[in-house]
Amino acid sequence: MKKIFIFSLIIIQGIFSGCDKTLEELNVNPNDPLDAGGEQLVMGTQLANVSINVSHLQRISGMWSGQYEGRTLLYLSLHQYNMSSEETNSTWGFIYQGVLKQSRVAQSKLTGDSDSEKFQRAIVKIMEALAVG
Repeated sequence: MKKIFIFSLIIIQGIFSGCDKTLEELNVNPNDPLDAGGEQLVMGTQLANVSINVSHLQRISGMWSGQYEGRTLLYLSLHQYNMSSEETNSTWGFIYQGVLKQSRVAQSKLTGDSDSEKFQRAIVKIMEALAVG
């Protein structure tokens, strides 16, 4: 009985000490933007900025300036200046989460004095000013 108890203790100790390497990368998220480099964050900020500039608000401003004309369904009411808060929710999400948050993280990661990092910091600052404007 004593041999079985010692044998089971050895097996349990081997299991618990061997799990560290097996489960070490379990909680690593490869899609976490905070682990991305500065260059990838600059690209993500540019994509969010493109999403803002070609979004639903662009179509609305085209209708209100007379470049487009809304004739049916949603676009008829927008053409008649009937606007609700749901029209702008996704755009504000892109501005705050896509451009502003990513640009601040990118600026914190791009702290070097190389010409490419200075150039990328300038790009991010300009896109942030464009989004806020």
